Amino acid sequence: MSLPKALPSASTLARGTRQSEKKSSYWRSPAMLIVPGLIAIGVAPARTFEDLIPNALAGKLRDHKRMPAFAKRVDLSYALDPRVPVGEVVDALAAIHASGFTAARWIPAAWLPMRFAGGVGSDPIVWQPPPPPPPAVTIAIASVEGKLPSDRTALQIDRVINARAGVFRACYQKELNRTPKLEGTLAVTFQLTDTAVTSATSTGTLRNPGVEACVNSNVMRLRFPAGTPAKLTTTFKFSTTP
Repeated sequence: MSLPKALPSASTLARGTRQSEKKSSYWRSPAMLIVPGLIAIGVAPARTFEDLIPNALAGKLRDHKRMPAFAKRVDLSYALDPRVPVGEVVDALAAIHASGFTAARWIPAAWLPMRFAGGVGSDPIVWQPPPPPPPAVTIAIASVEGKLPSDRTALQIDRVINARAGVFRACYQKELNRTPKLEGTLAVTFQLTDTAVTSATSTGTLRNPGVEACVNSNVMRLRFPAGTPAKLTTTFKFSTTP
């Protein structure tokens, strides 16, 4: 892959690099742009560019290697103007390796990880910390309350309700995304006929119409073992843990 022929001249590079300082919070390895008679080197986070004659390159790279951010790093990116004599390239590579950047690699000028004079390179990517994970949702379902007929047991009723705990958790999670501090209890009283629920109403400290409507509608969808009708109450406790 060949470099573009229109890289900046040494004089343009000298003017432009001094005008290109800009703050960045992303530490990266030094980057170099080599044109005939001049080498520009830039480092982050300050994006301070320095114009060097080739003979001063080794000393400046050693200075960078002593920086805490680069002490254990061996990578460096560099781009070359195709007009640079082979001898200058050899000398520059020798200085790079001698200073400890043994994993230096050539890249096209457009890929340089910072913007040099004449628009060469690319703007740095400012690192942003990832967003915190969403809080963990917990749901506790109390044992059913109410007068149970002889052909029904609390264990039967609880087993059916707890099997749908994931659905009730989703009701809470949906509203939690809109109201981050939402917590509380929801007591759902439902009328159970033979196998189906014919009505469901709720009260409690949660006080969120969205969760109440969602939970009530899903309680109405529950199917129980056949038995005598009964009016029962089950209590959900919704909370979050960071």
